[in-house]
Amino acid sequence: NGWYFENSNNITIQDSLIHDQAEVSCAQRWYGIYIRNGTNFLIRRNNIYSNPGGGIQAYPGPITSLVIRRNKLHDNPICANSPIGGLVVYRGSVGGAISGVDIYYNEIYNNGSTAGTDGEGIRLSGDANAGPTGTRILNNTIYNNESSGASQGWGVNIQTSGTTSTLVQNNLVIANERGQVRNVGTGSTIQYNACATADSCGTTGKLTITAVTDITQSTTDFTQKTASTGIDAGSPVVGFSYNGSAPDIGAYETFVVAACSVEAATP
Repeated sequence: NGWYFENSNNITIQDSLIHDQAEVSCAQRWYGIYIRNGTNFLIRRNNIYSNPGGGIQAYPGPITSLVIRRNKLHDNPICANSPIGGLVVYRGSVGGAISGVDIYYNEIYNNGSTAGTDGEGIRLSGDANAGPTGTRILNNTIYNNESSGASQGWGVNIQTSGTTSTLVQNNLVIANERGQVRNVGTGSTIQYNACATADSCGTTGKLTITAVTDITQSTTDFTQKTASTGIDAGSPVVGFSYNGSAPDIGAYETFVVAACSVEAATP
């Protein structure tokens, strides 16, 4: 694994390239980041890609206070025996409770793109129908995650009824092979997300789009384009700042400068 944490507390991983963990035979699932148990993790501004097992795995718990923000998670896994793409938060039967997970402002794309592999954007799940509780998935761009089989390839997969009180809001979720947002969880709130007409990403405040580029500059530059339909189309979340009348949809918030001047530097 790129980083492996067990019984760890107060950990920050930031501003790193985490990729291509060495695994020749795929006998082991090496991840970019593997958090087994602990509390108070911050994972931010990393570029995590081309890892054999997947991008980030948090399993089996107990885990509390895990923040995953402003990362790029893409082109994972590269081994066909791993069903983990961008990230999975999974409560194991031999672990413990997982709570206080915040996933926001991330770009999660092209996972499962290697032939024969399975990838999802975000999966919340657990053994024996368990799962994490109180996870917030906010303002992410989740695009073009793929699967070679029938069980993976979702943008967001809330996989078990034991996964409780999940909030999925202000996300751009489109062109994921299996579907956009799957919800088997209990007490989930799924609202103010953008996806295509026929796709499921919640009905309250749904922004209907036809392609990721209705909002973004391109399929590789996910910043908001001029006159993006995602600008001010979200809904506020307590503790998260925004510009304009409401938050934007997706991983990037626009800021308009009305006027400015540039002065020559003083020698």
